[in-house]
Amino acid sequence: MTSLVTDVLLANTDLLEKEDLGTRIGKLSTHIDEIKGEIYHAVHEKYANYRPTRDSTQELHNKVQTLSTEMQTLSNKIKVLTHKITIPPAPLTYR
Repeated sequence: MTSLVTDVLLANTDLLEKEDLGTRIGKLSTHIDEIKGEIYHAVHEKYANYRPTRDSTQELHNKVQTLSTEMQTLSNKIKVLTHKITIPPAPLTYR
C-alpha cells in the first residue's frame, strides 16, 4: 500500500509532466513555424533574384544568336566574293 501523500505526489508529477510535454510541444510548434517562415523567405528571395537574372541571360542569349547568324551570313558572302575573284577570267581569243 502506498500512502496518501505518495499518491498525491505521483498524481501531481504526472500532471506536471503532461504540462511540461504540452509546453514543449507548444515551443516546438512555434519553432517549426519560425523555421517555415525563414525557409519561405529564403526561397522567395532566391527566386526573386533568379528570375531577373534568368530573363537578362535569355535576352543576352538571343542577342548572341542574332549576332552569330549575321556573322555566318557575312562569312558566306565573303566566301562567294572570294570565289568570284579567284576564278581566272576566260582566255582572250584573237580573231
